[in-house]
Amino acid sequence: MRRRSSGSWELRVYADVDPETRRRRYRTKTVRGTQAEAERELAALVAAVRADGAGGPGSSASVLLERWFSVASRLWAPTTIRQTRCGRRDLQLVGVGSG
Repeated sequence: MRRRSSGSWELRVYADVDPETRRRRYRTKTVRGTQAEAERELAALVAAVRADGAGGPGSSASVLLERWFSVASRLWAPTTIRQTRCGRRDLQLVGVGSG
């Protein structure tokens, strides 16, 4: 957290590493108000990043698979989406990604 100008704070929280570029990614937010308000917003931003952080090194395969599907399927044909969903369910039935 750093002060930008009078009553303005920049919040920056480490999110993850970009899998393609291997560069660190951060979430940032600008808050206008007191330092105490900025600290509360920082705590909320940290919590949001942790909640969105599914997909990091400690994530289960099912979380990673679901996250991949939600991003990748945006441009797919409906038939492809249906078939991939069925394959995902089959993998979960045999225990892949159930951890």
